[in-house]
Amino acid sequence: EGWPALDIYGFRDGEVIWGEVWYLPDENERFGIGCFAVDGCPAMGEVVDRYTTAWSSRDSDAVAALYSDDAYFTDSLLGLDATGVDAIGDLATERFGSVGDLSINVLGLYAWTDGRFPPTETNPDRGRLVGVAIHYRAEADDDGVAGIQEAIAVLHLGNLHEASFDADPHGLIHYEEVYHEPATLLAELQS
Repeated sequence: EGWPALDIYGFRDGEVIWGEVWYLPDENERFGIGCFAVDGCPAMGEVVDRYTTAWSSRDSDAVAALYSDDAYFTDSLLGLDATGVDAIGDLATERFGSVGDLSINVLGLYAWTDGRFPPTETNPDRGRLVGVAIHYRAEADDDGVAGIQEAIAVLHLGNLHEASFDADPHGLIHYEEVYHEPATLLAELQS
């Protein structure tokens, strides 16, 4: 039996050109992978709390503060693309709508660590958290009309190179891609 995981692949000309595997935190803790081998990885909780609080607030400054200066955000299904903190901050009211109460509920989390081993004296950065995938359900209520969006936001907390990953020292998001749950989109379109 395999580990519960989120597999993400990039394609070009019909061929897989890259792939990532993100594991459930429980599996990471059970097997002592990366930052979970040390302390349960509180950095993950901090990233998730900052992210859901900022986007729920619809405050452009709070959203912009999550990202690095050169960050890239894309939600191809909703047609949202932005590069840089100001442009991403400008999506604060566009992504989930600008009116009504908004709640973002976390349904599941996946972690990506830089290596599968704990840090050592000679390699203190080994196993650090470099990405978080948040499976969420966002619900907005605009005068009794509910809008629901279920998706997975994949957050890269640094820059990925061919053979290495440069983690952001402040845990800022450098790249975010949003993948939607088709069933919730169909339900929304049919109502």
